[in-house]
Amino acid sequence: MQKKSLIIVGAGISGLSLAWYVRKKHPEKLITVVDTQDKIGGVIGTINDDFFFETGPRTLHSKRSLAVIDLIQEVGLQQDLLYATSLDRYVYFEKQLHPLPINFWQLMRSKLTKGMWQALVKDWNAPLGSHEDESVYDFFSRHLGKKLTMQLIDPFFTGIYAGDIKELSISATMPRLKEWEKKHGSLLKAAWKEKRRQERRYVPSGLFTLKNGLEDLCHHLAKKADIRFVPK
Repeated sequence: MQKKSLIIVGAGISGLSLAWYVRKKHPEKLITVVDTQDKIGGVIGTINDDFFFETGPRTLHSKRSLAVIDLIQEVGLQQDLLYATSLDRYVYFEKQLHPLPINFWQLMRSKLTKGMWQALVKDWNAPLGSHEDESVYDFFSRHLGKKLTMQLIDPFFTGIYAGDIKELSISATMPRLKEWEKKHGSLLKAAWKEKRRQERRYVPSGLFTLKNGLEDLCHHLAKKADIRFVPK
């Protein structure tokens, strides 16, 4: 009897995850994954040679990535989970690395947050967006101004989504902030009034990655799903 086959377009994390869950339910299927690139992983990529460098997303946040943690455990990579133990973060700005402020005095003195007080006043009086959805850039520019959006928000989103904040949807990436805006107008007011939602399931809080990089998850998914990869 001829085996039924499935073709998945896209060898990024979405396509590979789909292949894995299909394999679990239908172990008899022939699964082929096609992509325009000659590697699997999509925007996820890791250089792990003389140095370690993520060419795409570099970390995930545990409280917002429970499904990813489940996936990591299912493919047998739980022992490779690495959680951030340092609060030090740096942003490359004006040809220099600047530490991301983590306390009041750093906030006052950092070049990265110059104009922060004007931005907070702007946020306090920010008008609501005219559309149900908008780009990350438009959303934060309205609340913080264009300068701080490019200095602080852009590096943050680039590190997580490896995408252009002028194209990324705020409703898709940070729906909670959009809800905060609808309810309170100002993000500062919302942060002051809203209580943190308690997660019923316990996971270590904070940023995490994998010992050999996030691309390792893609390779393990491809192997476990037993796919046939066809680059275009």
